[in-house]
Amino acid sequence: MVAGGRSNPEIAAELFISAGTAKTHVANAQRKLGVRNRVGIAAWAWEHGHA
Repeated sequence: MVAGGRSNPEIAAELFISAGTAKTHVANAQRKLGVRNRVGIAAWAWEHGHA
């Protein structure tokens, strides 16, 4: 969803979770992937065929 350009509130609405929970999950993905921001997540997803 991040690679698709969705914001935390948009992700939260689609998954029926709070925006804060979505933000936490995005932050955890950034940490685990070793990227600095949402753009890094999107780049990783495109490079690995997940977007």
